[in-house]
Amino acid sequence: MVPEIKIRPAESGELEVLADLYEKLTRDQAAYDQAAKLQTNADFKTLVQGFLQSGNNKFFLAELDGKPAGFIRLNIYSGPNLEKVDPEAAKPPWKKFTPRRALRKILVLILDWLEKPLDTPMLFEQLRLGYIADMFVEAEARKKGLGTQLVQRALAWFKENKIDLVYLHALSGNQVGVSFWQKQGFSTYRLGLRKKI
Repeated sequence: MVPEIKIRPAESGELEVLADLYEKLTRDQAAYDQAAKLQTNADFKTLVQGFLQSGNNKFFLAELDGKPAGFIRLNIYSGPNLEKVDPEAAKPPWKKFTPRRALRKILVLILDWLEKPLDTPMLFEQLRLGYIADMFVEAEARKKGLGTQLVQRALAWFKENKIDLVYLHALSGNQVGVSFWQKQGFSTYRLGLRKKI
């Protein structure tokens, strides 16, 4: 029987599902990086909730036979700045005006102005880029086309948003992951090196 695969935008009510998948992704990544030590009190629900509420992240969920089996998280950068990709998510709940809130806002603006770093000249043209921040597919759902379909949906979404250059980061120790991305048409453009001292 051919498995039924569905790729769709994640909904705000799916926080628990996304947090569970995110935890599995993080534990999977930690296996490839000896320097990555997961905190015992890691709060994936709060992390994903922050992603969803920021308005800077687009999540697509992969379902296999009607059950969540993976996700991909996307960003768009204009130069060094993240763009809002979900403006509705970023709207804070309406708060009652109070003099204290107004004063706090004014003080924050003044402190931001005082701490503004010196502007450095830009040397390169600032591009608008797509970024695949995270992707994960459950171990038992791999080798069934979910990852490829998630990437295809992500690339289509980037094209809809007038992005023509997409990048990502992969752990060099995860050769299966690196090979997957190469099969999707991605190529190495930069190497990150580190040394323990």
